[in-house]
Amino acid sequence: MPPPGAVPSIDPVSPFAPVGRLARRARCAGRLPAGLRAIACAVAFAFVAAAAQPAGAAGATTLASVTHAIGVFGVGTAITLTGTGFIAGATVTFDAVAATGVTVVSATQITATTPAGSPDGPVITVTNPNGQSATLTNAFTYLGNPPTLTAVTPATGSTNGRTSIALTGTAFASGMTVSVGADAATSVVVLSPTQATALTPAGTAGTQGVTVTNADTQAATLVAAFTCTVAAPPTVTALSPASGTHAGTTAVTITGGGFAQGATVRFGGAAATNVTFVSATSITATAPAGARARPSRSPSRTPTRSRGRSPPRTPT
Repeated sequence: MPPPGAVPSIDPVSPFAPVGRLARRARCAGRLPAGLRAIACAVAFAFVAAAAQPAGAAGATTLASVTHAIGVFGVGTAITLTGTGFIAGATVTFDAVAATGVTVVSATQITATTPAGSPDGPVITVTNPNGQSATLTNAFTYLGNPPTLTAVTPATGSTNGRTSIALTGTAFASGMTVSVGADAATSVVVLSPTQATALTPAGTAGTQGVTVTNADTQAATLVAAFTCTVAAPPTVTALSPASGTHAGTTAVTITGGGFAQGATVRFGGAAATNVTFVSATSITATAPAGARARPSRSPSRTPTRSRGRSPPRTPT
């Protein structure tokens, strides 16, 4: 507080200058008692503080939230900023890059269009003409380009699933998932931004759409891209070679029909190993060790004695 009786100087252009001049006159004329002079002094200082703030800038500037908080990288997104203390002429930046179309709607709301950005969450800053500013972090997310899906090969497979398919498109990203109809494919491998592979799920007969979804939830669907057909039971028509060692190391090629990814092979009750699906008509596998066959044995013969009589003795 200033000394008793002191009246602060006030900018002549201030709308409150008449109050200051009145207070000075009163003091100089000695017309105000000391107590009233102190009151006049406090009022004058309050007027000075109020006059120093631009219109609409009551209180500190804050930034609380952003609507439409997700946008595509490189594409401007219309957003609304909510906070307090916004005044006309405020600017908005995303990681120091200026937003466009900034409009101060009110002291609590600003609209703007985002600049091109990066996939990382930017720091949003609102700066008033008087230098007051407020920031908000991790309030807006730039997504990568959305994926596209242009081809699925082969376009048909068994209702049993596990048909290996190749997908062609753009903007495929690590962590992408694939679904055929409403069912998730398995063993999805993103080979490049334009190529991926997967195994189809088991499903019902009919034509289904295929959907790819990136980790950022952006997705693309190719309608009527895959047809499931009822699988015929497998048949075996030939085995090559037809014999092998007891140790179970013989590589065998099985020929037939209706074979599918994930098929298993058994020799008798023993499972084969290294089973490889080659095509719907061919599978290779390694025969398991087999049971050793026992050689047949002839029954032993015991000499028989003649009944009733003892053999004749040789005379001595």
